[in-house]
Order: sequence, then C-alpha cells, then structure tokens
Amino acid sequence: TLGDRQYQEQQYSEAQASYQKSINGLNDLLASREERLATALANGEQALAENDGPAAAENFDLALVIDSQNEQARKGAERAANLDQVLALYREGLHLEQQGSLAAAQLVLMQAVEIDSQFIPARDALVRVAARIEELAFQKIMSQTLAALNKNDTAAARKSLAEAVKLRPSDASVQDVGQRLAAMEKAQLLAALQDKAEKLTAEERWGETLQVYDKALAIDPHFGFAESGRKMARLRFELDRQVQEIISRPDRLQESGPRQEAEMVLARLKNIEDPGIRLKGQINDLSRLIRTASEPAEVILLSDNQTSVAIYRVGKFGQFIEKKVSLLPGVYTV
Repeated sequence: TLGDRQYQEQQYSEAQASYQKSINGLNDLLASREERLATALANGEQALAENDGPAAAENFDLALVIDSQNEQARKGAERAANLDQVLALYREGLHLEQQGSLAAAQLVLMQAVEIDSQFIPARDALVRVAARIEELAFQKIMSQTLAALNKNDTAAARKSLAEAVKLRPSDASVQDVGQRLAAMEKAQLLAALQDKAEKLTAEERWGETLQVYDKALAIDPHFGFAESGRKMARLRFELDRQVQEIISRPDRLQESGPRQEAEMVLARLKNIEDPGIRLKGQINDLSRLIRTASEPAEVILLSDNQTSVAIYRVGKFGQFIEKKVSLLPGVYTV
C-alpha cells in the first residue's frame, strides 16, 4: 500500500498520514456496512421481482461479500442462479395453458415452483391451472351424473355423484342433484315394493304382503298404494287366519256357536270379488265342513245288554244289544 512504500522510503510522516487515512476509510466502511448490506439485499430482491437475473446475482454477491453468513443473500443468490431456468419453465407452462394442455402445464409449473418456491408468477399460475383442471373435472362428473339420472340409472348416478362430492361437497348443484337422485331412488324402491306386493297378492300370500306394505309405508307414510293395499291385505290376512283355525279344528263345528262363526266367515269369503285359487279352495273346504257338520249321521251302537251306556252331551241310553243314534259329525265321549 501507499503507506507501506512511504515507510520503506523512510518517509515516516507521510506514511503515518497514509495509515491514518486508511484507518479512517476502514472506519467509515465499517460504519456503513449495515446500510450497504440492506441496500444490496433490497436491490437484489427488486432485480428478482423484475426477472433481472444478472443484476440480482450482482447485488446478492455484494451482500455476501459484506456478510458471508447472510441467509437472505445466500437464498437470493441461489434464486438468481436458477432464474433463467424458472422463467423458461414458467413461460412454457403459460404456453401450454393457452393451448388448453392443462395437465402438461400443471406439471411444468410444478417443476418451476419446485426449483423456486418463491417465484410468485409460477405459483399463481399453478393455482389457476389447478382450479381450471378441477372445474373441468367437476363439470364432467356432473354431466355424467345428470346423464345417468336421465337414463334412470341410479347406481351410475350415485357413483359419479360421490366423486363430485369429493371435489365440491358444499356446492349447491351437488346438493340439488343429490336430492333429485334420492327422490328417484325412493320412487324406484317404492315401485319395486309395489310390484312385489302385487305379485304376493296374486299368490294370496297375505302375511308376506303385509310385510312389504309395512316397508313401503316406512319409506313413505303417505304412499297411497300401500295405504289402501295394506288395509285390504290386513283384512285378507285375518280372514285367512280364521279359515285356517276353523279348518284345523273341525270338531268345534259340532257346537252351534263355533258353527255360526264359521258360517259368518264363509259369508265374508263369498263376498270377496274376483277370488283367487287359494280363496276358492278355502270357500270349498269351509263350505264342505259346515255342510258336513250340519248333517246328522246314523250311528249303530252294539253292547252286551249289561252295560249302562251314555253319550256325553247327548243322553243316557241304558242297557241294550243294539242302538241306532243320530249324531252330528264330531268327537264324542261314550
């Protein structure tokens, strides 16, 4: 330095002045260090914002000279070094977006953001492209759902609607379509139950018919077909139960009370319009039982003329060899 040369030439006063000048300069430099660091960092950030890679690199390098451990300067220098690559990817992504190649644009922009997560234009473009992809996917799924509904294909509609719910669970159109689908599924289920009830009715399986109507009314308490049908099915179920009870115990018909009851049930059966095969069979069986129960049969009793004979609830006949007795069909105790 100048001071060193002057010292070697034994110009001690001049050398002292030069050294003092250098010391003063260093002190001035140290005093302005923070200010110059802040200025270099600010200029570097501004250059990055203006996509000026060389100017950004120059300022951040200066900042590292001032403070080699400065993290902002280190990251800024790294961003400046990658800026050209990031800009190229960003511009390619915009071009692909304009062409409608959204999936490809998304991939390219993701690369740009991966290299420099602080590059705002690429981040904004990535959000925009992702939103467009999601919107197109949502529109496609909703179109598929509506198409399935128009074909009454509730299974396909339910499947595609589930995908739409994943994308936009609170969307008003999703909720509207969901309500429409639920109404269609309900109508289809009620129609299926109605068909089943009609089939069981034709087969005169009244207990099962009642169960089907109960299911329908649990789904819709005001389902008219089930309301009216259940009343008829309940009536037929009770009649069927009464007929089966009478047929299973024909001996009760020898008593006037049960026989009159059977005659009333038979009258109700005969008043039913368009009787089915089962009902016709019940009418025939019950008519035969009542007719048989009302016609006395002659019974010949043989004894040893030494035994006193009585028939419970009929009378006492004493001792005899042979006795003819007229009895209604049934079970008797002799």
